[in-house]
Amino acid sequence: MLQKKNDEIPSHVFARIVRIFNNNSWEIEHGGNEFSAFNRFCTMIAELNEEQQELVLELTKRYTRIEVNDYILYLKNLLRKFANENATNLIGINKIYIAPLIAPEDIGKSKSSTTVQYLLRNIICNTPILAEKKSIYVDGLQIESDQINDEDSLLILVDDFIGTGETAESAVKFLIDKGIRKEKIVILTIAALQIGEDFLRESNILLYTHLTFNKGITDNYTEEELSEKLMLMNTIESKIKVHKNEKLGFKGSEALISLIRTPNNTFPVFWKERKGRKAPFPR
Repeated sequence: MLQKKNDEIPSHVFARIVRIFNNNSWEIEHGGNEFSAFNRFCTMIAELNEEQQELVLELTKRYTRIEVNDYILYLKNLLRKFANENATNLIGINKIYIAPLIAPEDIGKSKSSTTVQYLLRNIICNTPILAEKKSIYVDGLQIESDQINDEDSLLILVDDFIGTGETAESAVKFLIDKGIRKEKIVILTIAALQIGEDFLRESNILLYTHLTFNKGITDNYTEEELSEKLMLMNTIESKIKVHKNEKLGFKGSEALISLIRTPNNTFPVFWKERKGRKAPFPR
């Protein structure tokens, strides 16, 4: 039987944490591993007052953690979706260039998008329609317009997460400045925020995603509750000394998601670490 480790958490709160972890199939390590996600979560909850605890527990019930083992299945579904919805358009395509979605200033750095690109090597060759094409893998965004602008070519930028969409837009603009036509570029991502999807569509950038997420507070409470919940989160972020640029997640994203790393779009209470504070889902 799981024993409560933190005496500062009431038993009923501890029981709710256990229930949330079990319902989400998140591992609860037995024993004294103080650095496990479960124990770090309990420590985080213990530093909050009752109202703050209630809000964080409500948000955690809707929290999504995508583990590395999930990537393969999600990418298979994403590729099938893309291929099926573009079957006619792909008839004339013989070469598919696949590059990591990366900000121009991050070219040469190891990012999660490079992991997605690597995983696709063993998936795309088993995907109907796409398996018939020649797949060419590109380092960073090092690709020339004469390669992509051929009528039989297509460029796919891949990633595991789109937040506000600004990084994706900057990558596409970088490629357009190199002479690549926008209509030859497609973005595939495992997960995206709705705000990012909307931003890219307004910019006429083609995006396919397996999972889409709304804002954690703004899109889940009534108008009467909303102001109270946002003010309550503000008190939490003040307590843990969140930088003004991180409040409610990057640019107010209000995300509730972790992947290989937790994006800064997620509420900082879940990932913000500093001296004396360990977060349950750190970046």
